[in-house]
Amino acid sequence: MSERLLEVVRACGRCGAAVRPDRVTSWHRTGDGFVGYARCACGGLVVVRPG
Repeated sequence: MSERLLEVVRACGRCGAAVRPDRVTSWHRTGDGFVGYARCACGGLVVVRPG
């Protein structure tokens, strides 16, 4: 999924940064499609989905 455009659902809660697609560490199927989780450089959580 790294080639796809991503929509940031929730930016990092610590510093507000978004994350690049190649830094998404896990993808999970939901009722609406997929959601991805990644860690920001500061250690906070970022939530994305394919856009």
